[in-house]
Amino acid sequence: MFDDKDKKKDESSYPPLERPQFHSNIPPHLLQGVDDQTKYVIESLSLIDQQNQWLIKAAIDTNEQVRHTNGRVKNLEKVRDKITSFWVVLMGIILSLSTILGLIALIIKMVKGVWN
Repeated sequence: MFDDKDKKKDESSYPPLERPQFHSNIPPHLLQGVDDQTKYVIESLSLIDQQNQWLIKAAIDTNEQVRHTNGRVKNLEKVRDKITSFWVVLMGIILSLSTILGLIALIIKMVKGVWN
């Protein structure tokens, strides 16, 4: 999607997610006398359990980061709404004043025309 030259510096305060290497954590003495097929299944379950724990932690961390970012976005939206509503009110006041001043000028011209 982007060329390398288009990449910007990563300015995130969150670290990138890196997948660790998983190794069987079954002590060798527990696998003595176990046939190869069963040994493979047990070691695979050990790896799957580690990967599952890592994924759960990554999902929880990601959720916390998303909630933090969402909170900041909501705060920025509140500030934006306050700023934009201020300018809308100010423009309304200016337009009202200019209309009133225009009517006053028209009334003055009419009164001068009647007295002359």
